[in-house]
Amino acid sequence: MKKVKITRTTQGLRTLLLDQLEEFLNGNISVEQAKTTARMSGAVMQTVFADLEHKRLSLMKFPGNPEDGSVANLGLNIDLGCESIKKLG
Repeated sequence: MKKVKITRTTQGLRTLLLDQLEEFLNGNISVEQAKTTARMSGAVMQTVFADLEHKRLSLMKFPGNPEDGSVANLGLNIDLGCESIKKLG
């Protein structure tokens, strides 16, 4: 198995994926190897999306002032399932 060093940029990931696609199409790697690469790259991209969303939200202006402790109402009310966890405990 050859060692692969990925340039840690979106271009590096794109290059890796296209190289893997070529390897798969040429019969040099298995379906399992191609799927593993695809899943791992998807996981990496999810972290990139999360970072971008965090940056986008941090640049938005929300009412509220962190200095006086007031918090902006973002209109989010996401149930994280805490009640069901308490019932189990």
